[in-house]
Amino acid sequence: VVMARADLLSMKLPPDNERAVTDIEAIKKGAVDLNRMVNSLIDYADKIQSETSTERTIASISSIVNNAVDQQAEDHPDSEISIGHVDEGSIYCDEHFTTRAVWELLDNASRYGSESAPILVRTERSNGSIRFEVEDSGRDLSDEDGADLFKPFERGRSMGAAGKRGLGLGLSFVHTIAELHGGRVFFEKAEDGHSVFGFTIPEGLDSALL
Repeated sequence: VVMARADLLSMKLPPDNERAVTDIEAIKKGAVDLNRMVNSLIDYADKIQSETSTERTIASISSIVNNAVDQQAEDHPDSEISIGHVDEGSIYCDEHFTTRAVWELLDNASRYGSESAPILVRTERSNGSIRFEVEDSGRDLSDEDGADLFKPFERGRSMGAAGKRGLGLGLSFVHTIAELHGGRVFFEKAEDGHSVFGFTIPEGLDSALL
């Protein structure tokens, strides 16, 4: 409905009204983002209710990261993303939701990180788990503020890069997916002051809860 009304409104506007056209495109982009989030939450709710494990597979860690980066580049072509070290092994997980969780970390960095510095995504093995983490240089957050952003509808005080503010559900979704796999989420400060958001998934086949 939102998309249809936005298209109808754009047809009624004079083509030289650049500001209005830009605003309408922003509305349409927001509608697409919201629809994607709602569909992901519905998929997740269905999986919890059915208590099935049909989506759990041996997935390539590098494929998860690369697919999330490709999707983010398509959704936010203005974001500069750098891929750091990524483990070449595999992990037992729901590949769709794990990829989505990495995408949410990238989306958070794209919205709130600095536009003058690239977003860095990487993985590492630590204490029997795979750590997926994304680093950005956009916000000066305390440990408490960073951890709070994993709660539903928490968006922090920053308006985000170029005003690209989200719904406050993305990192909460990451939190849910991490817990579903028996992992955890984390927020850390890098030595240079950059913000690092991430999650872990245990490596063992018997540790996943899906």
